[in-house]
Amino acid sequence: MFSGKETHYDQIQKNNIFQRLSKIEEAGKLGYWEYDATTETIWWSDNVFRLLNRDPLDGAPTYEQMLLDYDKQSRKLLESSVEKALTKGENYELELYTSQRTGIPKHIKATGVVEKDTNGTKLFGIIQDISKLKASTNKLTDVVSAKDLQFKELHHRIKNNLNMVNSLLHLKSKMATEHETKEVIQEVRHQIMAMARTHEQLMRLEKYDFLSTRSFLVGWVESIMETTQSQITKYTLDMQVEDHEISTDTMLALGLIIQEIIANIFKYAYDPETGGKVYVRLAEKEECLLLLVGDKGRGMQTIVNKDRVGTRLMNALVNQINGNIALHQENGVQYIISFPRSASNSKSTNKEFKRSIQVENKSDVQMIV
Repeated sequence: MFSGKETHYDQIQKNNIFQRLSKIEEAGKLGYWEYDATTETIWWSDNVFRLLNRDPLDGAPTYEQMLLDYDKQSRKLLESSVEKALTKGENYELELYTSQRTGIPKHIKATGVVEKDTNGTKLFGIIQDISKLKASTNKLTDVVSAKDLQFKELHHRIKNNLNMVNSLLHLKSKMATEHETKEVIQEVRHQIMAMARTHEQLMRLEKYDFLSTRSFLVGWVESIMETTQSQITKYTLDMQVEDHEISTDTMLALGLIIQEIIANIFKYAYDPETGGKVYVRLAEKEECLLLLVGDKGRGMQTIVNKDRVGTRLMNALVNQINGNIALHQENGVQYIISFPRSASNSKSTNKEFKRSIQVENKSDVQMIV
């Protein structure tokens, strides 16, 4: 800061500072400006003249002349923002596009700050050439859009291929003579269709890293109910799902687990003539989420076969999300899966989670009632 009587040394120091500021402006492709609304005069730093391709020897333009440095749309936006700044004291930050008058059109970031005192109203700020930044951003956006299209096309093709495999299995099941063989083929078909539904839903997503439990699982379960159950036997769905964002890998594992449990409910829980109700719950507990899928049917009549393909698949998927699975047989059958909100690949983290989170029979199963 300079105060008192200015010496020759002070003047040299001040000039040095202005020269440095000018170099900083040039390096950052920005310039400083002021507008005095009382006298309607404009002052520009040297770099504003460079950015807008004007000759400093001609002096700063009038406000009306300055507006011509921008294209029609930017001009209207700037006029409106300046008016609000002067009448309402609103500062602004804009992205503008220069006109052909300035040579090669540029993307300009313009910032304005209003200052009012007894001497009147002043507006001051900076403009910055962000053309290279905008070009890089646009290029990156194009690359991301292209990748998204490729990603969706990939899921579309996988879904179609899975549907084709499912159709072939359907033909094979008709040719099969043994009941057990037909059941195995039907079970595999349901698992293939679950995978196809996964890819169909992924095609519709805007983002892929994390998914909403409510928006994804509700559609998923309703689709399973619609496509899996018999046209004669009617089942109803009672679903209450809290909304949480979890990783796509975890969500897809949960979807396949739910698919397998609902298939078991359709097979064993209720009389085929009457059907029954399927319960799905998802809620937060301490450091984990609890997923409950079950029924109020007749319960399991036989011991679960641990070597069964579906059982092995469920256990593998639960391990994949570092979770626990518990089976309860009070007033029907309820499967309860507990898992951390962000499933870790770390085995130590998995062990710590399994030691710290336990499913309590009564309190947790009450969620299904």
